[in-house]
Amino acid sequence: MNKSILRKTVIAMTFCAGTAPVLQAQTGPQLVALGGYVFGDKWTVSGGDGRFDGGGNYGGMLNFFVNDAIGFGIMYTINPTFVEARSIYIPSDELPNNKYDVRFDANVHFITAGIIRRAMVGNGSVNGALMLGAAVGEISDDRYPSASETLFATGLHLWYDHNLSDKVGIKLMTSLQVPIRDFGAGFSIGTGGVDVGAGGYSDILQFGFMGGLNLNLGN
Repeated sequence: MNKSILRKTVIAMTFCAGTAPVLQAQTGPQLVALGGYVFGDKWTVSGGDGRFDGGGNYGGMLNFFVNDAIGFGIMYTINPTFVEARSIYIPSDELPNNKYDVRFDANVHFITAGIIRRAMVGNGSVNGALMLGAAVGEISDDRYPSASETLFATGLHLWYDHNLSDKVGIKLMTSLQVPIRDFGAGFSIGTGGVDVGAGGYSDILQFGFMGGLNLNLGN
């Protein structure tokens, strides 16, 4: 992640974490390692369309709970993916019947924070969170100029925590993460000297499933 992306992400997370002081955690923090799968999606670009592949989704969470019903969480995920774009404005040196003119590797980062609502159920809990933060898309393919776009994003997360002990548990989660407006509009993927934005104007929906390991720190 380059310095520009890092600076924008830090600013967004500072904004998201600004609500954290209103919560006074009564238990130690919960550290979570996450891994799973996110489905691909399509969106509109100028003069054509684009898509990205589904694939692995990795990250983690840091959660603080005030009581059994409410908490605050910070979440980061990264989705290494493969992006394809087709546009009448992109010159193609490939066969005319090829579906996509440009293909490149990319990473999609989400870093968000928000209030967690929790309901205790037996030896576990059902949790939900609506989070706000930043989505960062970046080209990670050496064949194209480095480019990135950072936008505000929202995420809706629902999960079940099962406690294996006082310190360790497992998490099963479903998530929908949405960049807000013009995701990836700054991507420069042109060939033959023509710069064409790959993001267009349609939102991208990242829906997927993840599993995780919870580590309850402190008391």
